[in-house]
This record gives sequence, C-alpha cells and structure tokens, in this order.
Amino acid sequence: MIIFFVIRIIPGDPVAAMLGGRASQEVIEARRAELGLNDPILVQFFKYVGGLFKGDLGTSTMTGRPVLDEILERFPATLELTIFAFIVAVVIGIFWGSKAAQKRDKLISSIFLRMVRNNTILTLTSDYVKSAKARGIPENRILYRHALRNALVPILTVMGLQLALLMAGAVLTETTFSWPGIGSYLIMKIRYRDFPAIQGTIVFFAIFVIIINIIVEIINALIDPRVRY
Repeated sequence: MIIFFVIRIIPGDPVAAMLGGRASQEVIEARRAELGLNDPILVQFFKYVGGLFKGDLGTSTMTGRPVLDEILERFPATLELTIFAFIVAVVIGIFWGSKAAQKRDKLISSIFLRMVRNNTILTLTSDYVKSAKARGIPENRILYRHALRNALVPILTVMGLQLALLMAGAVLTETTFSWPGIGSYLIMKIRYRDFPAIQGTIVFFAIFVIIINIIVEIINALIDPRVRY
C-alpha cells in the first residue's frame, strides 16, 4: 500500500483538477471535505484499507462511480490485448525452443526461446530419455510427450511472470494506440489526480498477478508431483 502515500506526493490538487481552474476556493474546499480529503492521511488510509476488505476499491473523484465498476468495464479490452500477445509468445517460444533443443541449435536470441531450449536440452540428456531412445521410441514422441512436459515446470513460472509483464506493459501499448483498456484508464486518472482510481487500478493489477501465480503453482503441481506441498 506504499502507492497510497506515494501518489499523494504528486503535485496538484485532485479536486482542482476535477473542477477546473474556474472553481472558487470555497467550492474546492467543500468538495474536498465531501470526499474526505481533508482528513488526516492515516485516517484516509485506514478507511481505504477497510473498504478493500469489503471488496470496495473506492469511488472515482472524477466521475463519482465505483472504481471497480470502471475497471471491470475496461478489463476485457486489456485482457484481449494481453492474451493475444501471450499466446503468440508462448506458441513461438515452446515450438521453436523445443525444435532448437532437438537440433542443439545455439542461434537463439530471445530469452524465452533460449530458456525453453536449455530446459529441454537438459531433460533430453536424462536417463529416462536415453532409455526411451534405446527402446526405439520416435524422437518427436519423446520430445513432446515426455521431455517437454518435464521441462515445462520452470518454463511455466516464467510464462506466469511474462503474462504479468504483458499486463503491466499494456499501459504503454494502450496509451500509444488509444486502446480502451485499463492502461489508458490509469494514465487518464493520473492526469486528473484521481487518487481512488489510481490506487484501485494498481491493487487490481496486484490481485491479478497473485491469481496468475496461484494458477501457475497449481498447474506445476499437476505436471510434476514433486512440487506438491
């Protein structure tokens, strides 16, 4: 929750930004009191945290709407962009990385491709793979049904991190191409000093990353029983 305190260091009054330069000081102060911005910062903090435990990300000072509702309206657009980029990266990474491992090709520049290649090569040198080859099992079957599956555990962890990075990178992509997702929403709210919306968006991102990590751990446990707790 460091972000709660950090964004309040940003110069500018959120109420003045919301009402515009023509609003009188009396109107601004009345609006600040209505939003609770005149309360001591610790009082504001504990009110916000209390709301989080109830699933309340706050109310936008700019629109007066619940922040969670605004985020959920834009989340599908961000998810569409992120999932498409993720699928392309994973398909290319796993296919070409495993092929490079099979041929011991060293001309790999992408980090994800290199990791797939290195983990698959390590698995291909294991005893059970050598035993499978000795029994005459086709190489492609060994690669895709045995070696790649066991090599996926560390790769899946990186895939989860990659998905989180793609989601965070949506801020730049959406702003550049005017994509109506959470990233462009966050930039707009920063511009207008909309504290609840900024906080809520970052908390939403954090929860998304936690959920992705949990899913990755569950998949890892299903693939390799040795990682079960």
